[in-house]
Amino acid sequence: MKRILTIGIILLFIGMSISSSTGFNATEQSIKSLDGKTLYVGGSGPGNYTKIQDAIDNASDGDTVFVYNGTYVENLIVNKSINLIGEDRNTTVIDGNNSGDVVFVSADWVNISGFTLQNSGSSSWPTYDCGIELRSDHNTITNNVFSDNDNGIYLYSNNNNLISRNKISSVPVDTIGIMLDFSYYNIISNNNVENNTYGIMAFSSNFLTFKGNNIVENKENGILLIDAWFTIVTKNNFQGNNIHAYFISAKCWVLGEFWISAALKALTNSFTLRFNRNFWERNRVLPFSIPGEIIVYGFFAWMPTYEFQWRKFDWFPSQEPYNLGV
Repeated sequence: MKRILTIGIILLFIGMSISSSTGFNATEQSIKSLDGKTLYVGGSGPGNYTKIQDAIDNASDGDTVFVYNGTYVENLIVNKSINLIGEDRNTTVIDGNNSGDVVFVSADWVNISGFTLQNSGSSSWPTYDCGIELRSDHNTITNNVFSDNDNGIYLYSNNNNLISRNKISSVPVDTIGIMLDFSYYNIISNNNVENNTYGIMAFSSNFLTFKGNNIVENKENGILLIDAWFTIVTKNNFQGNNIHAYFISAKCWVLGEFWISAALKALTNSFTLRFNRNFWERNRVLPFSIPGEIIVYGFFAWMPTYEFQWRKFDWFPSQEPYNLGV
């Protein structure tokens, strides 16, 4: 009996350890294990939907909505964990009709691939009309074309998203290709970001990776990072931008904190931002200098603001542009 009891206890501990080791992937596992169905939009099949939103509304978590070639004038709301797949990113078009977001995503674990997303509205801060607006976690936005949107992709207050292999060109005035706001642990890789006002902008967003992107011909900054701490910018091509990269590290000082202490904290935070092995317009023998600012501002209006010019360096810039297939 003691032997049986001992074996039972051992098995119980093993079961508990397996459960705890896989628990952090519980949501992902549950979605992937569903026997998801495929709903079709467009084409000529029996029962196919004519509107993408109708298919989304009738889908369940884990399903796939497949959209055949064509132009669909819609503003989509994706509130389920689905795959939204276009037949061909150049000929499967979602047109926002110059109003609101083309696609608004509120559910986690959404995959969007294979579309041209165009003609969002033109509202700016604090609403930001976009090709795709993400307000959720663990999403993958890949292999799409963004054209003539006020902003291409906007990530707000979310984590662990992958933005990859997209072409983002937002020609109108005062546009941002990719914007991150209060977002963490996101990866922006292998995108072509061109002909925007700002190619990429991150504000109060930490633990970011920008890798393998073509960031070209943007009218103001290729990449602007404002309090983007613990962030790495590596193996990107920067060409034809007015200013390739710029950073700001800011800290608010209050009555109980002398401004020098706040300045040191802002300076320390800037050390967590790294530029490494990027290509900067041309072959460079010396390290490339990235301009920036350290700003210390007062909590109250009567408190002075202190601004210091600062520099960071890409110590080992690439000698030739990367061959990036996007």
